[in-house]
Amino acid sequence: MKNTLNQPTNLDAKTIFESAKSLYKQGKLKEALESFQQASTKFSDRPSDLIEVNLRISDTLMDMGQVDACINNLNHTLKIFQDNFKSDHPLLARIYNFLSRPHRSRNQNEKAKQFGLKALEICQKKLKENDIEFGRTYHNLGSCAYCMDQLGEAEKWLKKAIEIKKNYTGEDCNFELGISYQRLGTVFERYGEYDLALQNLEKGLESLQKYYQCSHPDINAAYYALGNLLLRTSDYEKALKYYEILLKSCLELHGEKHYRTANAYHGLGEAFLYLDFLEDANENLLKAIELYQKTLGEYDSNLATVYISLGQTYYSQNKYVEALTQFMKALRIYRHSLSDQDSMTQNTFDNLECLMSKLKVYELAFSANRKIVLFKKKIYGDKHPFFQAKLRDSVYFESNLDVNSTNLFHANQFV
Repeated sequence: MKNTLNQPTNLDAKTIFESAKSLYKQGKLKEALESFQQASTKFSDRPSDLIEVNLRISDTLMDMGQVDACINNLNHTLKIFQDNFKSDHPLLARIYNFLSRPHRSRNQNEKAKQFGLKALEICQKKLKENDIEFGRTYHNLGSCAYCMDQLGEAEKWLKKAIEIKKNYTGEDCNFELGISYQRLGTVFERYGEYDLALQNLEKGLESLQKYYQCSHPDINAAYYALGNLLLRTSDYEKALKYYEILLKSCLELHGEKHYRTANAYHGLGEAFLYLDFLEDANENLLKAIELYQKTLGEYDSNLATVYISLGQTYYSQNKYVEALTQFMKALRIYRHSLSDQDSMTQNTFDNLECLMSKLKVYELAFSANRKIVLFKKKIYGDKHPFFQAKLRDSVYFESNLDVNSTNLFHANQFV
């Protein structure tokens, strides 16, 4: 391997490994990856150390957006384990926990959950209840539950993870605690418990800033989550500031053509939309669409969320046909990989319901609303304000079914 870091080639493996970890914490991901790979060549006769280095390589690849390379590296790491250790060795739990992350990123949530359950089984057999690997496993299971809209399960697992991680004193303690606070914050956001969401997201950001020495994808994820929450609480100017920080950091870390940079443009577009700067909103959302198409392809769920935002922008400009076009693009993407009972698909129905109501096409508004009502009841129960609000909409639409009926739009386009 070519040494582009100008490091002495006679450095021992541990020194190179520590240098790589320092580069990673500084957000220098390409340099960190090269150093981790260099260290791995020197650990070839020490399988446990080689596995630990490979796990770091996998994390770095994920942070760089190289999901395929991450999965390939983890499968190679699993083979190293199988060649050198018994099947119930605790190190296998760590590998399974790492395998969960890239599959979650691809909405392969059931597969990710199975890795988490396998890790839990090993932890229960081989480790004490306060071991950090239990905390990592609970975090992974909580993240899987969140992605599967099982919010009660997610909250339970993540609180257990945080209780263990609070007492962990390893060098990555602030990282471990930060990511779990952040995930729990997003769970509370989905519940509509915005004060609790803000508390946990801020704790997460604070912990991650203690761990990393400068800009890093994990810190950027915290900025993004905080920006999204502040949009929900109508603090649009503060949300805009977080997205501006996020864009600057993403451009420094990844450059223009990266899906995380697209995330920043998307956030800016949404903030401008709510601030009623519609031209700025359109500009940033179209930029996000362009970048997502180039980096993630035509059927990625991130692209669908921007189509929804762009549709909302057109809706605000009274361009209803253009809005419908964007919402339908989003729905096609979600139905390509998700069910109608997924929260992201439901968000599209929500927007379609609003648009059809505005156009007084009550039959289609009612059809979309019924899907939303069933989903809200499943997730929140029939006493929650979210469910009750949609139920009131349902009564209104049903009472107007014979009013202004039209064949302009066909119901089976989306119901």
